[in-house]
Amino acid sequence: MDVFIYEPVAYKKIKANSIKVRVGNISIPVVSIDDLIKLKKISGRQQDMEDIRALKKVKLHEKKKK
Repeated sequence: MDVFIYEPVAYKKIKANSIKVRVGNISIPVVSIDDLIKLKKISGRQQDMEDIRALKKVKLHEKKKK
């Protein structure tokens, strides 16, 4: 979980693009892969750059499944 002091990307946009993940009887909003990549680019930490590479692979895999 990340906590932001400012909104690097508009919250309304992130919320609108979020996906719902069902865990038992609870529906949890989760940031989209595209928005997560944007947030990680803004952060610019080395670990985030590695995460971006992994997220792009996940995105490519999901695209192939469709």
